[in-house]
Amino acid sequence: MDECINSEKENFFLNGIKDNLNKLSIQTYHHEGYTAFIQSLKSYYKQNMRLLNTDHYQTLFFENQRIYTKVKDEPPTKYGEDAEVNHSLVANGCTIEGEVSNSILFRGVTVEKGAVVKDSIILQRCHIKADSTIDYSIIDKDSTIASGTTLKGIEDRPYVIAKRSVI
Repeated sequence: MDECINSEKENFFLNGIKDNLNKLSIQTYHHEGYTAFIQSLKSYYKQNMRLLNTDHYQTLFFENQRIYTKVKDEPPTKYGEDAEVNHSLVANGCTIEGEVSNSILFRGVTVEKGAVVKDSIILQRCHIKADSTIDYSIIDKDSTIASGTTLKGIEDRPYVIAKRSVI
């Protein structure tokens, strides 16, 4: 994936996997159930946002075999007095004082008062400071978005911030 990103190649399956079959150890597993084919940044965004549909979420996480990951116990999400959250998936350990809509927030995300996050995917431990606007974006883990910053992508081309960035 790093090679694809550095070379600005958008098709991870063709350019990252198929072109490197001689270097990779490929294994198979028979699976019946919910699947999503992620081959590009655009499809990563689209398939993640599909999880906001209750039917897709339920099918992936509660039917057939369950999905297990490492346990990362954190306190429940803390919602501030002025927080507004709708149609979003919010993981534990978050602090939300601003507005979040149609978005996915991973563990430990902070959205300060006055910040607005819409149609976005915010990964672990990101900090969205006051009065920022995040629209159609993917913010990788451990990143900080400064007060008053506006990041705006479009549905077919979300704005992407690399991990551990300070913007």
